[in-house]
Amino acid sequence: MTLQTIGWLATGALASPFVRVVGGLRSPFFLALVSACALGGAWMLPAGAATSVALGSSSAGPGEDAVLNLQFQSDANPTALQFDVRFDVNTLSPGFAVGGAAMNGYVVRSASPGPGVARVLVYSAANLPIPNGLLGTFPLRVRASAVTGTTPITISNLVVSSSLGTRVEPVTSSGGVVTVRNEAAPSFQRPSVAVNGQLVLRLNGQDGRSYTLQVSSDLRNWETASTAVATGGVAVFNDTPVLGSSHRYYRALAAP
Repeated sequence: MTLQTIGWLATGALASPFVRVVGGLRSPFFLALVSACALGGAWMLPAGAATSVALGSSSAGPGEDAVLNLQFQSDANPTALQFDVRFDVNTLSPGFAVGGAAMNGYVVRSASPGPGVARVLVYSAANLPIPNGLLGTFPLRVRASAVTGTTPITISNLVVSSSLGTRVEPVTSSGGVVTVRNEAAPSFQRPSVAVNGQLVLRLNGQDGRSYTLQVSSDLRNWETASTAVATGGVAVFNDTPVLGSSHRYYRALAAP
């Protein structure tokens, strides 16, 4: 058998091939197809119902994250897939893909190999089928200079692999839309500490609008801490610092 590399993940200044399981060997950055040369042709799963990946749509103002859902559907029980998310680099900048609740034990990663593109990789280190439904979310930050309106988000270079390393076909994909709202980007005021030791965060926002405070320890994985409605143009959040934590990051998302 021979191996054929079918994808690359750019990490920093280095480009590394994607993940795939071949012959019982697992490498976190290699995704390959196996060609059955002895049989005189490439191994391929029988054609059937299309395997599909779909992007949701979202809206955000300048400086906010438009969070897109990543949906997956297949009857072929694939164990790995990769695809490129393409967007207008003058309007948006990419964040990092985060796996959904059903993806516990699976790897969901992304990196940007070039301007206007983010490559998403999903696989099971245990060679288990990827579950249908919500793979996770992918955030795109609206640039401060973005013009109000809609901008398309597309998927390209979708590759899906079975547990044997064979390519799954046919595959389809559908993109989404990010709507850029015409409003000033929310901004945090200088934080303060209450008498009970809680951190008080005040967010300048749109009066009457609901905002969600999210926290992270690594700027990759975010959890919702609380929600608040802006009164007089300010939303107030209270957060209890985690004991033993050296740092904690905050961001605020406006409700749709």
